[in-house]
Formats: sequence, structure tokens, C-alpha cells
Amino acid sequence: MRITDFFRHFTFQKLLMALGALLMMWLLFVGTVVTWRYAKDTCHKIYYNYLYRADAGNADKRQWTDMGAAKMHFEYKYGKGKIVDGHSGKTLVDNVDWVAPPTGNTDGIYCFAQGEYRGYIDSYTGKVVVKADKYVKAWAMTEDRAVVVADDGMVRFIDNTGKEIVNTGMKYRETPHACIFKSGLCPLLADNGKYLLLDKEGNKITEPIYDDVHHIGDGFWVALKDSQYSVIHPEKQEKVGPA
Repeated sequence: MRITDFFRHFTFQKLLMALGALLMMWLLFVGTVVTWRYAKDTCHKIYYNYLYRADAGNADKRQWTDMGAAKMHFEYKYGKGKIVDGHSGKTLVDNVDWVAPPTGNTDGIYCFAQGEYRGYIDSYTGKVVVKADKYVKAWAMTEDRAVVVADDGMVRFIDNTGKEIVNTGMKYRETPHACIFKSGLCPLLADNGKYLLLDKEGNKITEPIYDDVHHIGDGFWVALKDSQYSVIHPEKQEKVGPA
């Protein structure tokens, strides 16, 4: 077809149809972009269920619906987070990197991170029980206790009011185990590279002689020493037999 024939058959109606098609394509494109931005914005309002390692900067973040009876939630958007009262919309704690829910109890004390420091907030009252200005490492509140590490590197225990109740006198050493209480005991790594178990008052249930320890439920722990396994129970405070 010659060019002159093309223009001879190209009517004003066809021009409008062509422009309409272009307009529809443009609207579809804009709608897709707007929808994507909205979805991204919504998806980044993260409601966490779990955050396992409360001391890890790259901790695994998973969605949750609220933070206890107060219906507080953690909003995380474009690299910035905050803890918000779901009823009033009031920001309770700003510039929050992550939150970690309590485990093993229902007192609603959540651990949170602001930069290099860790704090705790009561999800029922909205009160910050520990400000994020002292502890550089902290784990989830469990059994009304939490393990924290201050700037001096010493391991301490706090209760669910934020009161510091035990200074273990031990320097924190990196370990693959989460420093949380299970059946009233917490595993720590001593200076000699061996594990020991402490109770909630900081008393030594075992000496630092174990290569590894694991909680197996019902108050029992399995401990490894020199390729031999033993079972430990906190009430007996003794080895009760081979695993």
C-alpha cells in the first residue's frame, strides 16, 4: 500500500480510536504503578509474629497482627520502623529496627531495637519499661526474665518490670544458642569456651564444663561433655544419668 493510499483511508474516527487506545495503555500503566506502590506501602506495614534472635541485626522478620491486648503494632516502611498504638494511632516508640515478642509467658513485654541499643515495651500499657540507651544486646523476655548485655560487655538478667536483678559477672561470648530461659535455666558460654547453666537468680546449676547444652522439655537439659551425653534437671541440680 502506498503512503497516499494510507492517508486516503485514514479517517478522523480511526484517529480517535488510535488516541483512545494510547490513552487506555497509559491509564493501565499508571494504574499498575499506583497499585504496586500501594501494595508495597501496605506490605511494608509489618505486623510481626516472630523475630527469633533478639540480638541479631539481620534477624528474621515475620508478619504479626498486633502486640497484645493493647492492639499495638509495629509499622516498618522504607527502612524506618515505629511502634504504634492501634487505637489512637499515636507513635509510642519511633526509629525502631525490629521487635521481638516474649516467649514462654504472657506478660506482653516486647524487646525492640533502636540502632545499636535494645529496649523493652509493655504491649498492654504502652509503657517503655527499658529505654534503648544502655543495653547493646538483649533477648526476648521469657519466663519473666530477659538476658541483656550492657556497654561493659557483662551479662545481666532483668525482670518484666525492667529491673536489673542479676549481674552474672560474666562477659558475653558469642554463641549459636539464644540466651533465653527455659524451665528456669539459661545457657551461657564461659571464658573457657564451655557452657554452664544459670537459674533466674544467677546461681550456677552447673559448672562451665560442657561442650554443648540443649533443652529437651519438661525441665530437662541434655549436656555434651567429652563426647558423652548427660541429662540435667534444674530441681535436682545434678546429673541424673546418661542420655
